[in-house]
Amino acid sequence: MARPELISFIEQETAQGFGVADIKEQLKSGGWQEADIEEGFAEIVNKGLSRKPLVDEAAPVQAEASVATLTETTQPLNETAPAVTRPAKHTQVPKKVFWIGGVVLVLVMVGTVPLVLGLMQRDAPQASDDDLQLSSVQIANDKNAYFNMVEAVQQSKLYVSADSSQVKEQAARAMFTAYAAGANKEFYQDPALADPAAISSSTLSLEDLYKVAGSVNSYVIRTAQTGSSTDALSISVFGAVIGTKIQKSQDVLATQAIAMNIKEESLRTTLHVATSTSQNSKDLIAAAHWIAALATDGASLVRADKLEYQKYRNLFKFSDKVARKELGADFIFNPPFNFLNMTGYFYQPNRTGALLAEMMRGRIRAHSETCEVAVAAQGETVSNTVSLPVSFLTPNGMGAELLASVPPSQNELRKQECEVEVLRGGVAIVLALKAFEQDRKTLPKTLDELVPTYLPSVPHGPYSATTTTYRYDPQKRHVYSLGAANIDKGGSVPENPTYSF
Repeated sequence: MARPELISFIEQETAQGFGVADIKEQLKSGGWQEADIEEGFAEIVNKGLSRKPLVDEAAPVQAEASVATLTETTQPLNETAPAVTRPAKHTQVPKKVFWIGGVVLVLVMVGTVPLVLGLMQRDAPQASDDDLQLSSVQIANDKNAYFNMVEAVQQSKLYVSADSSQVKEQAARAMFTAYAAGANKEFYQDPALADPAAISSSTLSLEDLYKVAGSVNSYVIRTAQTGSSTDALSISVFGAVIGTKIQKSQDVLATQAIAMNIKEESLRTTLHVATSTSQNSKDLIAAAHWIAALATDGASLVRADKLEYQKYRNLFKFSDKVARKELGADFIFNPPFNFLNMTGYFYQPNRTGALLAEMMRGRIRAHSETCEVAVAAQGETVSNTVSLPVSFLTPNGMGAELLASVPPSQNELRKQECEVEVLRGGVAIVLALKAFEQDRKTLPKTLDELVPTYLPSVPHGPYSATTTTYRYDPQKRHVYSLGAANIDKGGSVPENPTYSF
């Protein structure tokens, strides 16, 4: 029968996970004989114990026994057998340590492997954008038509919502008064957009601006038919004046588009009033001269391009939490992103700003084209002229994502401006012809006879810088433009925008 201390040692080591071979080796090195060791294992098997027995709670002393205790307290039967010593216990590494080590390894690889492969790029030096800068506009409030338009919008809302005809009439008159006062101001400038370095939200929405112009034009036509045609003519001309003032202000492309619409609708209303009602010569001449001075040439769109460049450049600097959220760029301020981006791989602010600048320069080139070129490029989208990275797998991938948030600009805006210019020249000529006929009881033989009393000069139209592209037929009583193609088809066809009187 094997000795108890031998049995206890085998059970303890088995419970701690040591294999049979390891335990035998320990016992042999401790001086136990092969026969004693085999007898000990056989006895354990006969007792029906598993290879990893549970600790007997009733005998904690036995469960805690060690080889050291075994050799210190009990002598083996073979007096010459040396004492048994247990080797150091093997410790298992916790799984948590493996996970932490794995994460660290991945981060190190993300930060170093691309660097070793030459994929990382440093951000470019900050490029000059002096050609895209705008100065802050300083306009005194009493000279700024913006505040008159705010008042006109308030009265327009009252005019639309009022149930009482008396209240409607009062609101309409107040709206007219504010509108006329704005037209007589020297400037129009939204204060929120006067300083490119600190652009903020406007008090006057584009929708409200457009609605008030529509309300005025509707009321003008009704007034011309049922009331004072003189007042109607003046107010409709005021709309064209205000639209032009807004175009010439420092504002974004969306406002420029609204301003063109206001100007176009007001010019058409003016043409309707002048040709469908009786007007005195003096008012017609004044209106003709006023409209003749409302020319635009694409410079307003260029200003809008530069302002939008500054707007998005400010956003890309992420000084505003709201702007960061709108662009989905909050992550750039997260510590993990900053760690991953420490080599300037995912986001390069200077390079992104340079790409934005090139995008806006492309727009400026398109908006600076002549009307003939703009019409030929009708519907084309003005996009970036350089190759952009498109994913995280390429340098500055997040810069590309941010640039994608900038809406593309279309040549359609320049084309629209050219079409409004054609209309403006045609309306001015018709007003002058009406005044000439009233004064002299006949129509002129040529348009040159209108200068200088009825017009400061005969309009060239946007498709020529030297000679007029308008034709006049006194027999048919109409004026028409040769259009962008400069083809004379006698008027009354799409290629020849025509204005009858």
